[in-house]
Amino acid sequence: MYLSLLTLALLFAAPPASAELRSVVSTIFPLASLAQGLLQPSTDVTVLLPAGANPHTFEPAPQHLAAVERADCVLEVGGGLDNWVQKLLRARSRPPVVFTLTAVTPLLPAASDEAHGSDPHVWLDPIRMRDHALPALARLLGSLDPQHRTQYEERQRRLEQKLSALDLEIAATLAPVRSRAYVALHSAWRYFAARYGLVEAATLEPFPGKELSAREMVAIARQIQASEAKVLLVEPGLFSRLATQVAAESGLRLVTLDPYGQGGQPGFDRYETLLRTTAQGLAEALR
Repeated sequence: MYLSLLTLALLFAAPPASAELRSVVSTIFPLASLAQGLLQPSTDVTVLLPAGANPHTFEPAPQHLAAVERADCVLEVGGGLDNWVQKLLRARSRPPVVFTLTAVTPLLPAASDEAHGSDPHVWLDPIRMRDHALPALARLLGSLDPQHRTQYEERQRRLEQKLSALDLEIAATLAPVRSRAYVALHSAWRYFAARYGLVEAATLEPFPGKELSAREMVAIARQIQASEAKVLLVEPGLFSRLATQVAAESGLRLVTLDPYGQGGQPGFDRYETLLRTTAQGLAEALR
């Protein structure tokens, strides 16, 4: 009897034979792609936000709840960008392990005083991701999967080198248009612009759903004229009558860039492609 009780006690006290991560869920594609560069090949990575969807207005479906329920770790941006994931987390049957990007990275203030808080689009700065997000994520993954901690640390070092090289490449691509201005429908590219010396002259929608008054429209028109901006950045799949109107009245060319790099399977190469494509698009538009 004593032996049986001792055996049961040892079984319950012992750590599991393997704590390997089986499933990681990310709210957006860039964060999933970055994580994929650290994770074991056997770890399943799911992106919740579908291609073409707006993270500010997205409504998750039952399949998204199922994905979060089976996840060992959930990656979110935070900062108000993907608040919709909170109801999925609250619905889980067990407390989740959550990585919040905006909690581990220095942030810019929001584009408008009315928007409050900080700008969450920090993944578009590869140096912030290299120096802050990547080490924090690698530490978390190593704590969840200690048997592979060394591999996470090795992959972290390799990705840091890749991000350093990518930063130099992007800086060279944008050097001919450094200090030039653009206008944005939605202020998604401020981290990228700050890193590479571009100027956001004005934002038409400081936060989703904000309607500009006639006075604000006049002020924006003056900002655009003073900045000599020639392009207005919009996101794919998001038609805006306001953007079309301002572009026509101010002589701006509408240029579509995707800050979320959605589509396909996550992987670090896709994160690199997102930043490289953004740089090439801006270099061409601002030339």
